[in-house]
Amino acid sequence: MLDISINTVWIIAVLLVAVRLGVVFFTTPLYSFAPVPAKIKIVFILALSIVLMFAAKPNTSLISVSLGGLALACITELFIAAVLAFGMQATFAAFQWGGRVIDMQIGFSVANIIDPATKTRAPLMGTVFSILALMVFYSIDGHHFVIRGLAYSLKMIPPGAAFSVKDPMLVISQFGAIFSFGLMAVAPVVFSLTMIDFVIAITAKTMPQMNVFFVSLPLKIFVGLVMFALTIKYMLPLFERIFSSMFRYWDKAIVGA
Repeated sequence: MLDISINTVWIIAVLLVAVRLGVVFFTTPLYSFAPVPAKIKIVFILALSIVLMFAAKPNTSLISVSLGGLALACITELFIAAVLAFGMQATFAAFQWGGRVIDMQIGFSVANIIDPATKTRAPLMGTVFSILALMVFYSIDGHHFVIRGLAYSLKMIPPGAAFSVKDPMLVISQFGAIFSFGLMAVAPVVFSLTMIDFVIAITAKTMPQMNVFFVSLPLKIFVGLVMFALTIKYMLPLFERIFSSMFRYWDKAIVGA
């Protein structure tokens, strides 16, 4: 007779890993950008969880099969995933925030478009920056580093293990990086548009009879788009630095757990 044994602890470990991976992928632009059906996403998450269980071989001795223990383990996995997803979300938010700054100065903030990643209204240049950031992220194999980082987190923080952020400043500093990195990415465009605003302000004082709004709007759009096109190639090293900061945040959050 065929004797089939089911390892309940291993199955529970896979489901806990799926919770961690699911939150990280579903709440970040990395996985929500493409309009993939939810069923396919769930199957992908489960398949990746099984692969990582074989590859990382995390310690499963800490998993409790009791109802209370499983509930506590699920909450812990959600917290771990939230900490990791925050780092990724903050990184991509830096690009969207930088694009929003350009929109406010260039005049595009009066009209929003539908963001294909979140299906919500988003600024025009913010959406352009987000798509460009995703292209750069995939071109430098950032998605492979994400999977390696998740596998590393399973080794350091296996399913069922306790987790806490010992240094709250780590999260706060990552949140502050949104504004600094976002402004660094669009600094040349913002500086050019600020100079145009300065010239237009002087013109409005010296020639009050001229309608500066209809003159400045097309001028700012033209200069903003031209400066953006000219500085794209210089943004790529900065993009890599921004993505590197995300993985450094992951490493400190995981090692310091």
